[in-house]
Amino acid sequence: MWALYAFLSAFFIATTDPIAKSVLLKTGDEYVVGWSCLLLSTPFLALYYFSNKITPVSPELIRIMVFYVLPFEVFAAFLYYRALKLTDISLSVPFLALTPIFVLLTGFLILGERVRPIGIAGIALITIGVYSINIKELKGGFLGPVKAVFENKGSLYMVLVSVIFSV
Repeated sequence: MWALYAFLSAFFIATTDPIAKSVLLKTGDEYVVGWSCLLLSTPFLALYYFSNKITPVSPELIRIMVFYVLPFEVFAAFLYYRALKLTDISLSVPFLALTPIFVLLTGFLILGERVRPIGIAGIALITIGVYSINIKELKGGFLGPVKAVFENKGSLYMVLVSVIFSV
């Protein structure tokens, strides 16, 4: 049964961005898309909440979620849909793969975690893949692909989303 859930989850996540992009092309309003995603997911979350035994949440955790996590999530969602609005999916969404790089930093700074060499090698491979998105800009020098990220607002916004997700 878990394989079916994993497949369905992957399918729905993969279809979310193209649907959001098409709505953004029609409406041009990332706020509408963001709130629509939230409202459309609410019945499913409610169904899950009322159908499963969920561990009670402490008031302290609720306070942390509302005052610290929620603002980051809302800002990340705004940047995410703004990035989809401004640029092609293929030039924005792959930058979410940079999240592990930023997790290396935040994990070490916040939790004191260290990554094994094999993990660093995997993150390096992911970074090379993300770098290759703008490989055509290599004619401007080794940092050409990195400069292209800063010139494309959608790509830059997704990098900022990656930073937020790493926290």
